[in-house]
Amino acid sequence: MTIKQYVFDALKKYPSTRSNDALLIYQVFREYAQNNGIPMAEVHAAARALGLFPAIRTIIRERQVIQAKHPELTDKKAVEEREAMAEECRQEYGPDSDWASGLELDLDAFVDDADLDFPDLELDI
Repeated sequence: MTIKQYVFDALKKYPSTRSNDALLIYQVFREYAQNNGIPMAEVHAAARALGLFPAIRTIIRERQVIQAKHPELTDKKAVEEREAMAEECRQEYGPDSDWASGLELDLDAFVDDADLDFPDLELDI
């Protein structure tokens, strides 16, 4: 199964993943682990090991490509919010600024948050 297929399946099956890359990454890791016989208890350690899981940037890039081709798999509200934030940043920092290049996802912080409630996902945390 390709990374693109994991991403497509997650976007289709779990609407929460359409607007939240951390959830999408978690779901791809979860499915990948299940398909490869890796217990969820070992996912965090395995994610850090070289080559056991897809790169986070690849998952995000595949989501962007899939959502461009399949607009029904986007979260319209999230897109509008991102566009508004991008416009705000362009106005504040200029149209050519690379204001988002330093943003990194902290999957550990996301997974450790006990107050999360995503009814369409079965989180194994």
